[in-house]
Amino acid sequence: MASHSNTLTFYLFFVLFCDVSQVYSSTSFPDGTRVTWHSVKGLFRHRRQLCQDGTYDHEGNTCCLCSAGQRVETHCTKSNEGKCELCEGGTYSNAPNSQQTCEPCRSCDHPNANQEVEETCTPARNTKCRCKKGHFCSDNIERCKICHPCQECGAEGVQVPCTATNDTICYQRSEGGNGVAIAVTIIILVLLGFVAAAVCWKKKILCFKRQVTAQENGSAGEHLPLGESSGAASS
Repeated sequence: MASHSNTLTFYLFFVLFCDVSQVYSSTSFPDGTRVTWHSVKGLFRHRRQLCQDGTYDHEGNTCCLCSAGQRVETHCTKSNEGKCELCEGGTYSNAPNSQQTCEPCRSCDHPNANQEVEETCTPARNTKCRCKKGHFCSDNIERCKICHPCQECGAEGVQVPCTATNDTICYQRSEGGNGVAIAVTIIILVLLGFVAAAVCWKKKILCFKRQVTAQENGSAGEHLPLGESSGAASS
């Protein structure tokens, strides 16, 4: 008897659950329009798919955002959906938006900017510039307006080469080393001067001795006959 009662209770509960589900899953409006639970879920699913990039409000209406690379041509109304258009040449939009105009593409050809195009502009991406070879910009390249020439190192040599974001780093010159080099140069010049003076002085002494010897030899020759004649007279 208890088993039969339990079976009956389960059956009544099942019938009641089915009736309630039928009421909530199917509703009719006075004009005859029938809306089911599945149709309501489909409406929300369709709306989510239609506005995959999100929505925005315009004059009390919820409109779909235009995708990256597009702009709003017409906003939506209560009776019509909005319309998006692809960005015109030379313009872009890099994110979903509700703007009626796209942003102008960046130019890398400004005078004295020392930049060149790395990636061309597309409807969904701005132009990407880079510094020309031998130039750098310490700022973020996206915000950089002017690239500066890299420093050139002399005899001291390059410690860190120039990159697109950093200038060249040269080895530091030794100030003491320059002073020593100058002092050594002066000493060498002085010594060379002394050597040259000594050589010249020695040459002059030799020349002077030769002249004296020549004069002495000449004097002796001149007095020799007189000596001989006087010797003969005395004899």
